[in-house]
Amino acid sequence: MAPPIIWIPSIIDRIARFLPRNEVACSLRVVDKATAAVLRTPEFTTVRLSEPVPHHAFAWRWVRPGTMRELTLVRRRALTAASGATDNLALAARAAGCPLTDEVSYAAGKAGQLGSCALLAELGCDMAEALLGAAAGGHLEELTSWAGLEHQYHPVRCAAASAEAGHTHILEPMVQRCKELRLLYPRRTNAWKLLRSVAEGCDLAALQRYLVQLVAPDGVEDVDDEEWSEEENWVQMSVVAAAAGSPTPDWRAKLEWLKSQDFPRTWEVYTAAAKRPDALERFAWLAQQGYPSLPEDGYDDDGADAPLEAAATAGNTAAVLFLAEGWPAGEDLRGAWCTAADEGHLHVLQALHAAGRGIDARVAARAAARRGHLRILAWLVETPGLGLTLDERLLEAAATSGSVELMAWLRERGCPWDSQTFTAAAESGCEAALEWLAERGCPMPWMRLIR
Repeated sequence: MAPPIIWIPSIIDRIARFLPRNEVACSLRVVDKATAAVLRTPEFTTVRLSEPVPHHAFAWRWVRPGTMRELTLVRRRALTAASGATDNLALAARAAGCPLTDEVSYAAGKAGQLGSCALLAELGCDMAEALLGAAAGGHLEELTSWAGLEHQYHPVRCAAASAEAGHTHILEPMVQRCKELRLLYPRRTNAWKLLRSVAEGCDLAALQRYLVQLVAPDGVEDVDDEEWSEEENWVQMSVVAAAAGSPTPDWRAKLEWLKSQDFPRTWEVYTAAAKRPDALERFAWLAQQGYPSLPEDGYDDDGADAPLEAAATAGNTAAVLFLAEGWPAGEDLRGAWCTAADEGHLHVLQALHAAGRGIDARVAARAAARRGHLRILAWLVETPGLGLTLDERLLEAAATSGSVELMAWLRERGCPWDSQTFTAAAESGCEAALEWLAERGCPMPWMRLIR
């Protein structure tokens, strides 16, 4: 009698939903063809490098000869930083063939990966960055006590990182440590910077408490000079702006309370608010409360387009269009569409174009090419009326990204190159890009010297 068939789609699906997502993508799906057929949607096929990847799958993908040749130096370092588990980190560090950066230490500390931090310490990495990451991730106490690094962190930086993330259990001892080391007074620059971080990441009660502790403590004399008065006004405005961009649900209450404490109303609140998903709601409330939408010099101020750039960076089309409506029709919105191109937000560029806001296709194309955004570059080339000319500098920008696909697309359309194209590809660290250029006869810098 044949055994019963229990490996049925409903059972497979149920098991998959109880396993870590990367275990499903890298292990469960490869059990057999039937399992792969059931688990074929992006939910089950996507490997997320921000989460631990099974070591067997990580090793299979990155240990084989030549697997790193298509990655730029930036992407190799990003792979190492995101590798997660200690055994994967060790493997990635060997395979990447480049020095580890502070970003790797910070990522390990923020994730609370003690084993990875120990390995990084053995490899000579800066543990101060790991401690800073641990403060941002809420793991500072565990890392310092486990690794004996109590005196290797920077109290002010760690206090700010923990405050921005809302980790008040770390913030309090850090503030006390700052006071013991006299890092906050007599000039209060660091104290105000910490308060700015509190306004961003903590609730109203914490903001009220730390205003007293940090900038109005008993027994500390004020510094009386004109230069400090100007600086203090600036840092107060930064506190208000931080509250306006805070992810906490009581951001309105924080702004109302700061107003009652005679904090200045600054136009920079719009820049902070523009980064939030509910930017339009925040804009409306800020305007209702009388916050100015522009600096004193109006549109002539070099920083007047900062809210637009922030909204473009976030990819918030509605916020970009709302802010753009307030600008005169002839004003240059270069910062917004260059930022959108750089970040890969094609929908923002399309919306600005549809709204009749002029786009400098040449500058936007180079910004997109440097980041390897083929979809944006294709739209800029193919959209009538933008007048984009394909030139050597555009291909040089594409080479900076290390994207063979992007360079091939441009060459197919007649884009010229020169020796700077090859130099840019070399600086990207992508072996595949260099080989592709050399095989197709791209001019090389040293060939000019030979001639």
